[in-house]
Amino acid sequence: MLISSYMHANVAALSMHVPTINFAYSYKAIGVFGVLGLEKYVLNLKDLTYEKTISAIEEIGSNREKIRKELEARMQEVKKQVMFAGELVKKVLDEQESI
Repeated sequence: MLISSYMHANVAALSMHVPTINFAYSYKAIGVFGVLGLEKYVLNLKDLTYEKTISAIEEIGSNREKIRKELEARMQEVKKQVMFAGELVKKVLDEQESI
C-alpha cells in the first residue's frame, strides 16, 4: 500500500498494481484515480480527517488483493487506450509531413 500526495509516486504505484491512497491538493488526482475506479481513495486535504484516513487505510488493507487484481485488469485497458491515442497522434503527424 502507498499513501502519498505526490502524483508521480501515485501513478508509479498504481501502474505496478499497488493499492494507493492519495492526499489530494489538486483536481488531477480525481482524474487519474477515477479512470481506474478508485476515486474513493482520493482524500482531499481541505476536508481531511483522522477518521477518513483510517477508514481508507482499513478498507484498502482488507481488500488489498481484490484492488490489486482490479488494477491489473484496468491498467491493461488504460495501456490500450494510451497506445491508441499515440497511434492517432503519429498518424496525424505523418499526414502533416506528407503535405
